[in-house]
Amino acid sequence: MIPDPYANNPVAKAYATKLADAMLAADMRRERDKILATTDWYGASDVVMPPAIKAWRQAMRDITLDPAFPHVSFPKKPVL
Repeated sequence: MIPDPYANNPVAKAYATKLADAMLAADMRRERDKILATTDWYGASDVVMPPAIKAWRQAMRDITLDPAFPHVSFPKKPVL
């Protein structure tokens, strides 16, 4: 087992955890943006966005409001 280098320094451990969470949050936002980009064409003026896709896209955008963010899963994309 690898020893915890921050075991005796709670301030350093808190900082390391906060930094890791910030990096995970940035990765989650990038991945979310990539996933949302695959459905951007629904927003074209000649296409009607299905309500299920509209609700899913909103849930994807709101994921950062979850108190557990970035330790959350993305909502499942609806199958049309």
